[in-house]
Amino acid sequence: MDVGYFKKKEKTHILAKVDTLGMYDFHTSTIYLGAVKPAQIHALSANAANPIRVLGQSNLTFDQYSLLSSIFPLVIHECTHFVDATSTLWGLSHLKKMAMAYTSSVEYGGREHDFVKAKIFHTHLRCLRLPKYYTVVNDEVECTTQWRRPLITGGVVFSGDGSISEKPILFARFSNREGVFLARSPISMVSLLEASAMAQEIFNKMALIDRLGEDHKVIEATNYSKKTIEYLYNHEITEYSVCVHLVANHMECADVIFAFYVTAALVRTALNFPRKAFDRVIACCDFEVLLGPHVERGFIDRLLEGLRIQDPCILFFILCNSLNKESVHSFGKAKEAILVALSALGIQKDELEEWILEEAKELSNEICSGQSDSVALLARAGSSNMREIENISFILPWHKLQLPPLFLEDLTQWNPFASAANEFSKTDFETFFEEMVEGEKWVNGFSEGCL
Repeated sequence: MDVGYFKKKEKTHILAKVDTLGMYDFHTSTIYLGAVKPAQIHALSANAANPIRVLGQSNLTFDQYSLLSSIFPLVIHECTHFVDATSTLWGLSHLKKMAMAYTSSVEYGGREHDFVKAKIFHTHLRCLRLPKYYTVVNDEVECTTQWRRPLITGGVVFSGDGSISEKPILFARFSNREGVFLARSPISMVSLLEASAMAQEIFNKMALIDRLGEDHKVIEATNYSKKTIEYLYNHEITEYSVCVHLVANHMECADVIFAFYVTAALVRTALNFPRKAFDRVIACCDFEVLLGPHVERGFIDRLLEGLRIQDPCILFFILCNSLNKESVHSFGKAKEAILVALSALGIQKDELEEWILEEAKELSNEICSGQSDSVALLARAGSSNMREIENISFILPWHKLQLPPLFLEDLTQWNPFASAANEFSKTDFETFFEEMVEGEKWVNGFSEGCL
């Protein structure tokens, strides 16, 4: 294992623009915390080595808080990427593509007609964050925190040969209070994944702040609120924050934490949406009621095509607009409001849970019956985690989840979530990593040869 592998990827990985202190590698399903040194981990006390115990303590000194808040919000952020990419229906589908791609080479008995699976996975990863072509940023205007409601428009993606495809895409156009154009960003898979991870990071940070004495608590909460606002109103990274903007504007909500709270649940619902539920929404959704009588037919057609191809980004937009903003007014009512929104789309809670279990079992069985032991391990852990996480979930139950060891700056392995029940605790992770890297090399090498 070479630290150069991660150092090379730090500036080029899918979320490099915002995940600057650590990264989740979608090729190997590993987490690298490049900003965390072993000495920081050694400085933690025995109790503080476990984030669940820390959050259960009634008080933290400012020194304890400073150390913990420099590590655990980052850990939670990157681990959320792992959970979303392994422990949802979208995640299991991602793993299925990975398993098929990594075992399509000659070494696994693959023939020329199997190699296309490598290219399919390569394209799948490349499309998580759309190319710069689809984003437009006004570099000549200064950031402000007074923006108009984003205007949502629809378009289509260009295919690999330059022709116009039928794959739909939604854009959010942002302007400041005076109507000056700021940015136009796509609503991409990265938009959903980063919104999910940022939400969990924020919840963890706020939980740590809540354990401080009153004087420190007020100062840290104020500073963190300012930092969060700066993130949301940075018009150069709106592809990463667009989901929270959509939710906050739809609900006319000024509470940033609550907007992230609802967004987290909507993203997980979108990532965990089964095929049968997509079909039901296609059959039941009245878009003129949902979006207003003046919605253009072409825009509706884009949404329908997105549902047909099971696009979580299109679904997130529909779910967001299905919320009755009058009923979403408190943390306690948020889950009920999402269930009501699903019901308006023709989806009932019990049948949704049944469909999710059915599809998850099917995907997991397909992956585990394949030739990749490493991807099968991910699928088993992912399926286990899915059973521990409610389908409509806000704050993830970290103490119940199976999570891999994390790599620190010098590749020291550290697993704050280690337990006897965690399959990763019994795994030779270096062997796991090497198998995944070999799969990545094959996919990239073959894809480069496709002309």
